[in-house]
Amino acid sequence: MELLNLHRIVDTTVAEGPGVRCAVWTQGCSVRCPGCFNPQTWTTRGGFSLSWPDLLSRVLAIEGIGGVTLLGGEPFDQAGPLGRFAAAVRSAGLSVMTFTRHVLEDLPPSELLDSTDLLVDGPFLVERPEQSRPWVGSANQRFHFLTDRYDESIFTAPNRLELTIAPDGAIELNGFAIAAHAQAQPGVVTVRTRMRHRDLPARALTGLRAQVTDDGTTVFAAWEGRRIAFGYGPEGVQVAHVDGPGLTEAEASRLVLSVDEAYAAEVQRAVLARLKDRAAQAGMRVESERVNADQSISVTLAATS
Repeated sequence: MELLNLHRIVDTTVAEGPGVRCAVWTQGCSVRCPGCFNPQTWTTRGGFSLSWPDLLSRVLAIEGIGGVTLLGGEPFDQAGPLGRFAAAVRSAGLSVMTFTRHVLEDLPPSELLDSTDLLVDGPFLVERPEQSRPWVGSANQRFHFLTDRYDESIFTAPNRLELTIAPDGAIELNGFAIAAHAQAQPGVVTVRTRMRHRDLPARALTGLRAQVTDDGTTVFAAWEGRRIAFGYGPEGVQVAHVDGPGLTEAEASRLVLSVDEAYAAEVQRAVLARLKDRAAQAGMRVESERVNADQSISVTLAATS
């Protein structure tokens, strides 16, 4: 059974193509556009493996979607298994939209191309940001209507940015076009993905009398002759590595830290308020907001012009 190398799956989104869709990001990209907003998808060593039939089962169980969007990474680097997946999606009555950093004329025949209704091609060019059309990052990228499923009426959709803010302040982002603009244009909403809120570890380390620095992903504490790296995790801040004398059991127990739920919720609200303020300044409006089962908050922002 052929496995797909995937980076991320968002079950429902209105920011990655026409209508409500499931978005699937592949892991691995042979094109690697300068200025790419998702360079973490370039390597084939990251991500997770999933067979295309298992992915199909997951997609078909999602209620209310009209299709699937394939992004990357580079979907055509996995054209074989993705083609079989896309053909099965189409057979189930759903549409397929595929992004590629190649141009259509250079793509060899494949089942993935044959099973795509709407193709967006071309490399991302950071010096040519696109603001008038939805979903694309630069003006050179083209829409190809390969079936009669869609037409140019889809261009009336606004650009959207979807944010999911976890109780610990971590942010997940999708909505590629706006994210790409954020790199090239000042004043547009900018969000660093999978970024833990820096106030949390400082709060968690209160009382240790440690000198704390934070590089954005890891907290380093100088404590009793040691340099200790704290990583972020779902259960709070955990010891990752100790340079210096080893920890006794009693010392180690003092270094398993967490943040109380009330403070985490306070941070979450603060992050949300700041993002809404920045969105308003950038001419965007809150289109929808919901609290998820895991207590994360999902917000959809739409461009107002």
